[in-house]
Amino acid sequence: MFEDDLLEQLESKIENTLGFRVRDHEVRLYGCCKDYMGKQNENNRRNYFENG
Repeated sequence: MFEDDLLEQLESKIENTLGFRVRDHEVRLYGCCKDYMGKQNENNRRNYFENG
């Protein structure tokens, strides 16, 4: 599990500023790994020169 004080600091700021009590939170990150991105870039270059 990833832990970082940044999210906790943000929750605290929200609570103190707005009088809002954070009960729970959810963070979702979407993306592609560097190997996949490298293959995509290679395929794009190949298609460009072949179909150019």
